[in-house]
Amino acid sequence: MPLHPHSIWNPAAEIPSTTQVRPPSYSKNDDDNDKTASSSSQNTKKNDVNGAFPEQEAARMAALKRLRHTLVTQCAKQQQHSYSNKPPTLAMERWLSRESLQRELSKQEQGKDGSHTTRDPILPSGGIADNGLVKDLSRNIDYAEAQSIAETLASDSNTAAKRISKLNTKDSSNNMANRQTTTSEYTKEIKAELKACSKAVKKASKAVQKSLPKPNKDDDDNDDDADGESSSSDSSNKMIQKSLTGLHEATQQLDTCRQKIQRIQDYANSQKTIVLDNSRRSGICDVMLLQADGTFKKPYLTISTSHLIKFVQLWQFSAATTSKTTKAIGPKRIAQNPVTAIQEEMQDGNTFLRYLYCCLGRYEMIKGAGYQCAMPPVAFDALHSPKKLGLGTTIECFASPFNCRYKQYCSAFPDLETKFGSLGSFFDDASFFPWQGSFEANPPFVPELMSAMNDKLQRLLENPKAKALSFLVIVPVWGGGGTTATSSGGVMDHVGPLEASEYCVAKSRVLAADHSFCDGAQHKALKQELRPSSWDTAVILLQNKSGSLAWPVSQTKLDSVFCAALKSSKTRSSLGDWERRGVGRGGKQQQQQQQYKHKPNDDGCNSTIANSTRLFCFYFCLQECCSSSYSRQSNSSECSLEWRTCRTSSKAIF
Repeated sequence: MPLHPHSIWNPAAEIPSTTQVRPPSYSKNDDDNDKTASSSSQNTKKNDVNGAFPEQEAARMAALKRLRHTLVTQCAKQQQHSYSNKPPTLAMERWLSRESLQRELSKQEQGKDGSHTTRDPILPSGGIADNGLVKDLSRNIDYAEAQSIAETLASDSNTAAKRISKLNTKDSSNNMANRQTTTSEYTKEIKAELKACSKAVKKASKAVQKSLPKPNKDDDDNDDDADGESSSSDSSNKMIQKSLTGLHEATQQLDTCRQKIQRIQDYANSQKTIVLDNSRRSGICDVMLLQADGTFKKPYLTISTSHLIKFVQLWQFSAATTSKTTKAIGPKRIAQNPVTAIQEEMQDGNTFLRYLYCCLGRYEMIKGAGYQCAMPPVAFDALHSPKKLGLGTTIECFASPFNCRYKQYCSAFPDLETKFGSLGSFFDDASFFPWQGSFEANPPFVPELMSAMNDKLQRLLENPKAKALSFLVIVPVWGGGGTTATSSGGVMDHVGPLEASEYCVAKSRVLAADHSFCDGAQHKALKQELRPSSWDTAVILLQNKSGSLAWPVSQTKLDSVFCAALKSSKTRSSLGDWERRGVGRGGKQQQQQQQYKHKPNDDGCNSTIANSTRLFCFYFCLQECCSSSYSRQSNSSECSLEWRTCRTSSKAIF
């Protein structure tokens, strides 16, 4: 299957053998870290079969949905006298990102003192109100009220995390016994349903038989009764049609009952809990969790066929490096029908589907598609080609199986994504502390994450034992010139320290209107489109002395090659057009607005007056936002930009 022109995936590229993500020795704590990493690896292999728990992920999705609902309802109660009755844009996503960072940092501390505490991979489980969330909410409501909402969310999240941690703790044999016990509870119900469906089919069959015309014993035609026979024939046809319709509906119910019985048997007798179906929409596959009663648990997760093929390839690449006995499916067979290939020819197909469901669920939970954006393919090509920038196959420090360019990368959920080529978390020194190689860092645009990234990059580059290292950093330049408020109330500059670093060999900036990124939700869309950038982008190349000799890049070369390639990815659509795209392309606003625009009022008139009212309200809110932002920004044009990005950007944080 040929790659889409906007597809970021490049399965043919190989990571250079000289790239090393773990040094033989880099600090005095090496032995402890190696033991921790070895223990973690052994535990991973021991729990390999049961490493992905779809039931847990489904419960986690439901819990996070309740948390989002609580946040919205609590803010609506407190913001009655405000210009908005919704929480700040992406407040929940930033909270989850900060929790992810704290989880990794606490793991580092536990590795040093030998302690071990398991924390939920998504839900904040500390039970303490997050200062960043309080600061986010206090933009629209009183600080005390924001503190109260944050405490409620922290408590509810901690309770949900404890409840979810108790699921699927039994071994596989007990789990199988529990499956059979659980499905036996539905046996009586399904028998009664089957009996009712059978009776309905028999009744409908008799109705069809009665409606059919009886054979006429008299062969002589009677011309006087012609009109009467015509009317009776019409009524007879209607009765036949009605009875046939009833029979069709009854047989459909019986077939539905048959399918449910089959699914219950599959659930009870095997490890098949995830069903892959591509019949609903061409090019899109539904990944569904099968329940004991034969139904599927909502929400149904979706993935495009092209990304499903990518997941299979990543799975096989990873399996080939760990097991020589695994039989891989040929690329042509996968491209022809990936669903059939997974279900019928994949040796570990059920395990693959469990990991796939869990990965889809994780990224569905954290949402914030703008946080998962990646550089466009043309930019990666400019990095890789020796005739262009010449940085080679750069390993991404922040990626996922959905948006990764190469077979190896760092990601947020190594407990699942190591099966798809992940090297681990960028912040986990035990799994990722490179001493040689070329890397690309495009982190989620969360202030605390970018600050932690800067600190680790500094540690990596100043390591005296490191060999050639190169990091191309992609970060936003927000309205304040790259500065933003922190959760502690201070001001954080995530661009200035990088540009002023002694390891900075080249730097540049690209205007927001001149470039685009690969959308973070591309795996759910048929057509892979580029997402217009919300902010100006800072491009910073950091290299140690050996790195600058191995990959020499001048300021002029960075501008004329890489930045030019980034600018060539510019799309015709604006941010507003992107957010208003149709439902089939991932948006909802456009369809809703079109329905509202053409919907007549109660008096039969068009909604021109209503549209004018909305325009006035928008203008009023714009004035309010700019006036409130003017105290923080010295330039009124930046205030206008800030309002624009606040409404349309999924990466806007200020």
